[in-house]
Amino acid sequence: MKRADVENSDDPALHFHVGIVYISLNRLGDAQASMLKGLKIDPHHPKCLMGLSRCYLNMNRNKKAAEAASEAIGLQFHFPIAHYYLGLAEQHLGHYESAIGSLNRAIKQNPNFQEVHEALAEIYSRPVLDENRAFKHRNAAKRLGKENLEAKKVEPIDFKIITSDKISQYLPSIQKVSDNPDLDDALYQPKTTKSPTEGDSIPEEPRPEVVLVSGLPRSGTSMIMQMLASGGLNIFTDRNRIADANNPKGYYEADLVKGLAKNNKWLSDCNGQVVKVVSPLVQYLPQTIDYKVIYMRRPVAEVVRSQKKMLERLGEQATEIDDEQMAKVLREQAHFGINLLMLHKNPVLRLSYAEVLADPMGAANQLNEFLGLELDASAMAAVVDPKLHREKNPLKT
Repeated sequence: MKRADVENSDDPALHFHVGIVYISLNRLGDAQASMLKGLKIDPHHPKCLMGLSRCYLNMNRNKKAAEAASEAIGLQFHFPIAHYYLGLAEQHLGHYESAIGSLNRAIKQNPNFQEVHEALAEIYSRPVLDENRAFKHRNAAKRLGKENLEAKKVEPIDFKIITSDKISQYLPSIQKVSDNPDLDDALYQPKTTKSPTEGDSIPEEPRPEVVLVSGLPRSGTSMIMQMLASGGLNIFTDRNRIADANNPKGYYEADLVKGLAKNNKWLSDCNGQVVKVVSPLVQYLPQTIDYKVIYMRRPVAEVVRSQKKMLERLGEQATEIDDEQMAKVLREQAHFGINLLMLHKNPVLRLSYAEVLADPMGAANQLNEFLGLELDASAMAAVVDPKLHREKNPLKT
């Protein structure tokens, strides 16, 4: 986007993101100006206030940093990074008890926040405080640092747009399905367009609209379904698959989805509802529906481990395919599914599994913005349980 377009934008989120870039470049004056522009448009924008707090911290203006962070928290209490910045500002001001309270709230909201453990370790290391707690947080910070470093080595899914020719390599041979009354043309087939009839003035009927939650199995799709259900959306589920140890809050699935390859017309009756369809089945979705896609991302290695653990808990035999081969298959399925959806011009919101767990309220706000709705963000964030992130690192041997 051109500089003039940015400066004249009336989107506070854009000014926030520009400000974050300026902070990374250590252009703190420009960063402050960007955050203040965002707040001039929307004085109650939590992220701009949080970003302003970060600017002030880097400028060593700790009182201002504490004020901005406190205001952000007042607008959005579940905001671990704002509690962290408030704690840092209070620490620098010498208000150690208040700092400990703020930092502990950040830990409670995001137990995997490495920098918070480091800050608490530093505070507790002071002679008048608690060396045992300092040791505990220092060790937690070191452990999380190693885990974060390890996670960065895991190859994420790179969602690059690929050509139709490339996609066609993965497609089964396209057969005519006109003799099957239960099938509409699927996404993997050539696009179908209605041929205009000369003199036809009858307007087309509006197409059904479906919120589609997708991603690889074990990538957090059920968690998003739980959030949307808690927010107030109508979920399409038959409740046949009950909650278990692998998904203690439920799956929000429907058996009809498994048979999409043979029957996909039923989706037209899901207008206004949320439907979960995992990546391998996306190709069978009918072209006759407008989808708003929420696509979950999770490192493929984590997905493979989570799948194996689930099978172990169910007492089932894992596939004979080794992890590397399985990861390759899953990666191809993910690429194929997301690119099909994008080729059909469906808007897509990509959410990271780890980031949703770290900042549920932020994810809830993103969902509201993407869907153009005002769902109950607090209720959506409340259903997220960071403890369920169980297979985030390889087992050490």
